[in-house]
Amino acid sequence: MCFEGTRAEVRRLKDAAQNAANADLSLDKQNCVTDVRSRGDKRFDEVRGQFQSLVDSKDRFTVAFTRDAEATQDDPLRVVVYERANATDYPIMYQGRCGGARVNQTFPGQMLHELAHHFPVPLGQPMAGEAAAIRTENVYHRATRGAGFERCAH
Repeated sequence: MCFEGTRAEVRRLKDAAQNAANADLSLDKQNCVTDVRSRGDKRFDEVRGQFQSLVDSKDRFTVAFTRDAEATQDDPLRVVVYERANATDYPIMYQGRCGGARVNQTFPGQMLHELAHHFPVPLGQPMAGEAAAIRTENVYHRATRGAGFERCAH
């Protein structure tokens, strides 16, 4: 799995991926991940394992920014992340209703959401849909923001 873009973009993508997986990443000269080291939070163990499968895959996964706010994932080997993801928001449950409130998105949360679409691909399965991506994204939100900040819809 490799990050694409300018030096600053690669740094932002790497930082977001590290926080999304609660891991420290080492990159080679081509900005490809060579090592994934856990930061120790066991709540991220499953996410780290799935992340590691992208790194270990015989296929080369790339991660890059897009200017498209929808960040449509239409290539199984190319993960695109909206470059202004932290300026967006998402719906949460409020007073028993999904979307009753909205909270600001975080860049690592959005990174994990987009990566999650691709987690099944190294296993020979099709890309994951929105429901699975949201479930995985919520691992990050629960761990870093608390249960009340879980995303409930796209």
